[in-house]
Amino acid sequence: MKRLIFPFFSGLFFTFSIRSASKGDYIGAKKNLDVSDWFGNVIYSHLLLRGHILFSLGDFDGCKSSMEGAIEKINNHQKLNFDEKKYLSLYAVDLINASIVHAGLEEELISVDIDFNVCNVEDRLRENFPLMR
Repeated sequence: MKRLIFPFFSGLFFTFSIRSASKGDYIGAKKNLDVSDWFGNVIYSHLLLRGHILFSLGDFDGCKSSMEGAIEKINNHQKLNFDEKKYLSLYAVDLINASIVHAGLEEELISVDIDFNVCNVEDRLRENFPLMR
């Protein structure tokens, strides 16, 4: 029973988190994402959203950490195609670089790879994780 209910609630609170973030309520978005993570495994989409939320709240170290974890999960994900992996990694790297700049860190910016076809990226991924470019 737990294997049926927990994923449902994880997805529900993840959706609440996305809605809150889209309205600029990053505190509410973080709370909903925390609940979502409690109900399920932390997957790449959760880490990408958490990184965006933390960046928006000015927690640049937390953003970097979430995005680095997301990149690792993205690269190991079996169901994402090549272009989706490149797209989502670019989204994460953009936020890592923005965190480095906004935090005033003495780190090199990460180079980005834009050699992918955005037409091969699922619409929901482009909507939930729009590129800053």
